[in-house]
Amino acid sequence: MQDKAQYSGFGGMGFEPGSIFKDGRVMDVQTELLLQGHQIELSKLTHAFKHLAETVTTKSKYADVPAWLTLEAAVKLKGGGALASYKNDLILQPCCGTNSKLIGGRKCWMYKDVIEWLEITDSDLKSYAEKWGVKLPEKYLRRSA
Repeated sequence: MQDKAQYSGFGGMGFEPGSIFKDGRVMDVQTELLLQGHQIELSKLTHAFKHLAETVTTKSKYADVPAWLTLEAAVKLKGGGALASYKNDLILQPCCGTNSKLIGGRKCWMYKDVIEWLEITDSDLKSYAEKWGVKLPEKYLRRSA
């Protein structure tokens, strides 16, 4: 049997191999390991359900957004800035001006990329630019901590 000082117990709850329950049952190592495994799986499921709920909320929030968006449509969804600012500065555009396609002769971005971009603030620009392989201009370095 392991030394009690070295054994952490089930989920920090103080159970140890050989712990005696109120009804006289004894927890063995195999039972405790099984319980720990179930606790880990439940934790993973909880995380997955939270992620799924966030995804569903985001999709329902933007349910009417088309599959491809022009810069004008994306800026209208984002708000907070003049269209001219976004047109003149690629770093402010979805995907920092990259990953666009021509749709009907106009520069457009996929829905999923625009949805991600909607959450980007000036303080997020550095990491967002790095994600898209774009060097952040000097004038934005102060804004992006």
